[in-house]
Amino acid sequence: MDFTHFGDVVCLDSGYEVQGYGRPIALFTGLNHHRQTVIFGTALLYDESFEAFRWLFDTFKMAMNSTHPKTLLTDRSAVISEAVAVSWPETAHRFCVWQIYQNALQQLSQAFHGSRTLEYNFKRCLFDCEDEAEFLMAWREMLENHDLKDNQWLADLLAVKEKWALPYGREAFYADMKSVQQKDNLSSELKIYLSLEFDLLSFFVQFEKLLCDRRSAELQLDVSASQSTKKPPSMRILRQAANVYTPAAYRMFEREFELYMDCMLYNCGEMGTICEYRITVEDNPKDHFVKYDSLNSMSHCSCKRFEFVGIPCRHMLKVLDTRNIKDIPPQYILKRWRKDARSGSSNGGYAYSFDGDPQTKRHTLLCRIFSIAAARAATSAESFAYMESQSSVLMGQVEQFLENSPPDIAAIIGANCDRTQIPVESMITDGLHNHANFINGSADDSLTFPFTMGAGTLDYR
Repeated sequence: MDFTHFGDVVCLDSGYEVQGYGRPIALFTGLNHHRQTVIFGTALLYDESFEAFRWLFDTFKMAMNSTHPKTLLTDRSAVISEAVAVSWPETAHRFCVWQIYQNALQQLSQAFHGSRTLEYNFKRCLFDCEDEAEFLMAWREMLENHDLKDNQWLADLLAVKEKWALPYGREAFYADMKSVQQKDNLSSELKIYLSLEFDLLSFFVQFEKLLCDRRSAELQLDVSASQSTKKPPSMRILRQAANVYTPAAYRMFEREFELYMDCMLYNCGEMGTICEYRITVEDNPKDHFVKYDSLNSMSHCSCKRFEFVGIPCRHMLKVLDTRNIKDIPPQYILKRWRKDARSGSSNGGYAYSFDGDPQTKRHTLLCRIFSIAAARAATSAESFAYMESQSSVLMGQVEQFLENSPPDIAAIIGANCDRTQIPVESMITDGLHNHANFINGSADDSLTFPFTMGAGTLDYR
């Protein structure tokens, strides 16, 4: 299941109706080990009240085996903040800076068009300022230079800076979600299917196809990563990184490695097993400080990139090299970025209690394989006919294997279907019956549909 391995950071996007997409869909998304967007769950949410969002978070948590993410990114909303505080009090709730930037393009459209530098200065405040003093100075200069001191939207945004500005949230894990959101085309794909020209059933069919296509793309990257024919890097630490990281994660590490070559290191003193270093870069006035503990090879950098993204930063790599450590310490190779991220349990504690059952593992893997095959075969009449004809042949061969001691296959499949394979028709009926009146007590006033395909119906992993 996607959430088991990649549910450490989740982004909730509930603004599709506002953006003119037709249906009010709310998406729970995250990043896999290839830095692809994955869909954990989705709902058609016709009401944006506190009760609606609390139901949404409670339902999502229940679908995820009563677990919640470490970090949740949402649009700026007091209602959502209140619901998160009640339903997921242990989750670090942050406003998504990419969504803030998109909103700024609308709220400050005239100012952006009238200035060549405002967009650069605003992006700097959003994405580049690491400490509080730097952020506040950059914000003040932006307001003064562009005559925006009296802009109410910016004043309201600054009032909740602790929820989105980087200096106040570097400890929260983001998995570099921001840069992926900038490049991902999920919104444009969904816009086609969310049009009111499609009836609800057609939307479900198209949405299922979208999920299957994305899972197929991930499988292709898994195969590509395991069969890479590229020449191994000459540097030992890069060879290690290339062996364990997916190509996407390796590129992040390689970038930090290249930048560490320009770093200069100064010893600030030692206390016991802990040594502190100051790291500088020519033409960059900002210094960073790394504390290294020789007892356990633990490093802590003031840039907090590892806590933020999960990849060792250039400053940590400089210290490791100075200490003649030529391998990445294992505690700094996150499972979620490895090629084998889906093997076994995740480090985040999202694994299910039935993971240890070999029959369940085999069944889950086969469901994943055949769901992808079915999605591909359904794209043409010829491939569908071939798949259908071969299914009876395959079942006959399976029966030959099981003739001597056939297990209770029906019981195995039934037990797992209860967890991960609710038929779409059943979800539609049960969802409308059980939850249409949940928010405001009237199906006519507020129809809310718990359509969590990514969390249950179609996620066979």
